[in-house]
Amino acid sequence: MSSGYWLADGSFFKIQSLEIGYSVPLPKSFDGIVRGCRVYLRGNNLLTLSGIRDVDPEALGSGITNYPLMKTFVGGLKLTF
Repeated sequence: MSSGYWLADGSFFKIQSLEIGYSVPLPKSFDGIVRGCRVYLRGNNLLTLSGIRDVDPEALGSGITNYPLMKTFVGGLKLTF
């Protein structure tokens, strides 16, 4: 006979990485100097929905035996000449 007493729901939803960007339309005065311009914002470890509180379900030792996973944000500008 099996028991579910020690079983816990380990399901989770996680947004690990997300990047949004916009290609900026350039005015005619930039012709021949700059061909393209793109602005972007990238984030890592943005959201975790889980029944396990205060711990990352992919790294159960996070915040207990080692450093917790941190949210990071990076913004940038890419110019094409």
